[in-house]
Amino acid sequence: MELDRERGTVTVEPGITLNSLNQYLDQHGMALENLGAITKQTISGAIAMATHGTGDKNGSLASAVVELELMKASKEVVRYQQDNPTFYGVCVNLGALGIRALRSSPLRILISHIPS
Repeated sequence: MELDRERGTVTVEPGITLNSLNQYLDQHGMALENLGAITKQTISGAIAMATHGTGDKNGSLASAVVELELMKASKEVVRYQQDNPTFYGVCVNLGALGIRALRSSPLRILISHIPS
């Protein structure tokens, strides 16, 4: 994993579980902005299935992705960024597109104290 505090991003492998990612971010005082309730799934699976938490102002986990890589059947690796018109179709693909390697996902500072 690679944390970039200046950009507010973390680069991870697609097979990392949300639980492992959450633990890593917590050790650095960071957290993803929105998560679903199940943390045993992989980050790539959660993104592909549009996993989401609660609240009508929060997007799915896929909405936090800045960049990802997809390996095509030809073994060519293609990088997708948000300015690519097919980017969100590649993110939320219901598992139909193949192996993905997540590049970056925005982070938010973890709130350490919630006022009562």
